[in-house]
Amino acid sequence: MVYLKEFDYTSDEAELQKIREWPFGQNWPVVYIIHNDTDAYVGETLDAVRRTLQHLQEPYADKMKKICIISSTRFNKSVILDLESFLIRYMQVDDKFRLLNGNIGVADSNYYDKREYEEDFAYIWKRLIRLNLAKNPLETLSNLDSFKYSPYKSLTNEQMNGLVEIFRAIDRNLVKADPEHSTILVEGEAGTGR
Repeated sequence: MVYLKEFDYTSDEAELQKIREWPFGQNWPVVYIIHNDTDAYVGETLDAVRRTLQHLQEPYADKMKKICIISSTRFNKSVILDLESFLIRYMQVDDKFRLLNGNIGVADSNYYDKREYEEDFAYIWKRLIRLNLAKNPLETLSNLDSFKYSPYKSLTNEQMNGLVEIFRAIDRNLVKADPEHSTILVEGEAGTGR
């Protein structure tokens, strides 16, 4: 089971104690979303209380209102790093918040049972919509050009190999020799990222 819980974002000891007492508040890998009505920051940590105290020292801290912490008894550090990257990618194009993140998290790493965890990610996104922390379904976002061509999304091996072949053709002067009559045709099924 996946858990999402919101707390007030404050240095108030009573609120920090609520996070400490929550089963995933300390000594467990979590992803968190610190937010107000317009801005958000997505991060990951092994200690939500310690990381909250660190974030409270940041210049944007006084503008934030809530922290939503996400985890599961099944989640390990690899899953959390992937979930953080997933949320940053999708929240960037969802446009519910202006993300304050300076990076995209750790992207494109493989780990045991990754496909199963990705189902959890889809469930988490639906929960975020219900909590008003996201507004568009994943299917809608995945089909946006701003997502497809986003720097947050990397090419598959097949797409990268195709790109390398195009560059090789250009380098072999196949296009340079007669640019007006040179054509490179990229074939692929719908959704392959041609």
